[in-house]
Amino acid sequence: MKLVWLYVALFLLAGCTGRQPQGVSQEGGSLPALNLRIEYIDENNTKIPYQIDDDLFVVFRPVPGYIFGPASNEVIYAIRQKDKDRFRLIPHNHFNPAREFASELEQPGLKIVPQSTNLVRVGTFVYNAATESHVGQVGFLDNASRDHLILMYFDQPNEISGIINNINGLFTHRISIKKAGFHWIRIRETGDRRYLLTEFSPVGEILFSIFPHNYFQA
Repeated sequence: MKLVWLYVALFLLAGCTGRQPQGVSQEGGSLPALNLRIEYIDENNTKIPYQIDDDLFVVFRPVPGYIFGPASNEVIYAIRQKDKDRFRLIPHNHFNPAREFASELEQPGLKIVPQSTNLVRVGTFVYNAATESHVGQVGFLDNASRDHLILMYFDQPNEISGIINNINGLFTHRISIKKAGFHWIRIRETGDRRYLLTEFSPVGEILFSIFPHNYFQA
């Protein structure tokens, strides 16, 4: 899954500045509260013995109109994280401001019905609170399958289909959203450099995973 991880991170970082932003914080969806365990992983999504001594600054930014695309410099929610193991999020509260950034789908290669649907992805970033530098590539991970998850808001039921084929692989989209609100989208590896994106309802633990730059460079 290394390539898909880098693909997701590349587009999110494209819209990000190098320093900490000033945080802001607030219906949209029926997702339960998340008690996220922080886990450092390698390129194969395997847990690694890695720890950062400084506090973490966790930032969530909107990615309007895209599943894979550039993040805005605006901030949906931000928190200085002193607990090195876990933190709590309430999607319909903390991520409620994301709805203001929802827009029609702009992703080349994809079709959405109805076309009037507005959507926004919740982009994830982590900084070292002491150095103000990026810690690494971050996101949500389903602990049972070790598949990457992305969190999105849709303003109405919709169907997304199509294929994105690029240097990182072939990404098939078969997303069916039954109601407006926040939803998990799973990126599942189905073969060599082939991935399937579908709506996903987790039944187990969701992790907040970090692929640290220092480990990657080593």
